[in-house]
Amino acid sequence: MVLVVGMLGGAIAARDGRLLSLSTFGDTHLRGRLKTVARIFGCSVSAAVSGFLCVAAFQFVQTERSAGKILAYGVPVWVIEYVLPVGFALIAIRILLHTSQTWGPRIVGCGMRSPGNGGRDLLAGQ
Repeated sequence: MVLVVGMLGGAIAARDGRLLSLSTFGDTHLRGRLKTVARIFGCSVSAAVSGFLCVAAFQFVQTERSAGKILAYGVPVWVIEYVLPVGFALIAIRILLHTSQTWGPRIVGCGMRSPGNGGRDLLAGQ
């Protein structure tokens, strides 16, 4: 139960953009383009960590699935634990969606280049 509530709380916090941050320096001291770059970088790292945790949680659930343990009323343990990869995936997606109000920085946050502009960096705008 704690697992489900914890992941639900994390997903809700990510939806509202209220996840804890290690530093607020970028929000308080930086301005303009540098603030945008710092936000994209921070959100990209956060989304990447959440993505790696999603993959690790999925591997964990697969390992638990092969164990075949039953929790209660015939419900396998892995069914409840599947909340972990789903929750981390939701958090990663919501972090990327909160990177910016426009799609350009969101795409940069995913580590992609825009095919429409010859693969040049969207942040540079060239």
